[in-house]
Amino acid sequence: TAGTYGRGVWQSPIEVVKADTDISLIAINSNNTVQCEGLNPVITVKNNGLNAFNTVNINYYVDDILYTYTYNGTINPGQSKAIELPGNDEVEFGEHELKIETVVANDAFENNNFLSAAFTTNISGTGQYVFTFGDVNPDVWLTEANLWQKNLPISTKFGGVFNNYYTTGARGNYSDETTAYLYSPCFDLTVLQNPVLKFDMVFDIEENWDVLYMEYSVNNGETWEILGTANDPNWYNSDFIDPQRPITVGKQWTGTDTTVKEYSYNLSDFMAEKQITFRFVFASDQAVNAEGAAIDNFTIDASAVLATDDIAKNAFKVYPNPSDAIFNIQRLGTEKMVISVYDVTGRLIYEDQNVLESQYSLDLSNVNNGLYFLKITEGNKGVTKRILVN
Repeated sequence: TAGTYGRGVWQSPIEVVKADTDISLIAINSNNTVQCEGLNPVITVKNNGLNAFNTVNINYYVDDILYTYTYNGTINPGQSKAIELPGNDEVEFGEHELKIETVVANDAFENNNFLSAAFTTNISGTGQYVFTFGDVNPDVWLTEANLWQKNLPISTKFGGVFNNYYTTGARGNYSDETTAYLYSPCFDLTVLQNPVLKFDMVFDIEENWDVLYMEYSVNNGETWEILGTANDPNWYNSDFIDPQRPITVGKQWTGTDTTVKEYSYNLSDFMAEKQITFRFVFASDQAVNAEGAAIDNFTIDASAVLATDDIAKNAFKVYPNPSDAIFNIQRLGTEKMVISVYDVTGRLIYEDQNVLESQYSLDLSNVNNGLYFLKITEGNKGVTKRILVN
């Protein structure tokens, strides 16, 4: 396009000549997400050339460790294609870097074949397990924005209310102009009967200016929705919203309550979700702050934990049963295993996660004699067995 000042404009099309072969990597669909148990990357490629191709070689690096995958399938000129790469459950809990390169033979332009992204790998949680953040197990959660911290000396107003906890004000008031997240593990609600989310909390938040609320995601963190409203029982204490205060969302905790209370939310509407993650969202404006919030004893309670299928009943062998103390667990699979033991009231008394052994020795010498429930989870399989300590 060429023009003069007020006298005229002339336009002429620029001829575009396409190469015979040209692939471009246009998106990493799992960019900046919270992946449940490892990595399940999906990418989108586009054929910018004149010829179709039937093979795409993909090199992807997780923290500079190389993995390869070959996609076999026709991608026609002008067509975009989403490609799901093999899942990788070896990726450890925490933040990681992902780099991806696409390769086809005789590619005319290789500079559009590279993309990188950050992602976070989360852990899986189990129903009826209480996250005490150090009272029994370490219980380390994902955080973002460096505000939520665990087990630092607690602030003045919250002093002595919890032994171990997550808080936004461990060494004084929270910072201004901050949005910070505390992520729960991923939960499979399809194996829980009557699931209810529960946690204990105290808070000191600038009323109707700064807020705390909870969100959930069912798609590995691609999108988030606020959980519940101020009308739900035993949940948010405020429905305040003001367009001049964009931090307020009309369903939040705000103000001050330094008496420990248990908050709860019925998850019956989410019982079909195999992967759901929750996060606490804390947001502050540009002026005035307080001591924030402290969270403890988070759990997804349930009236029962269900076996996922009949095959699982034969996938694990527990012996001897009854036993004076030691129960041997033998299994056929090789995926990471979670072993949990509950007493007859449903209270979790023992848990070991990320077990890789095919033979596992469960030592219950420190519990009283009686009936207990042993839950074993391996991938999508799970089973609950009655065990008796003599």
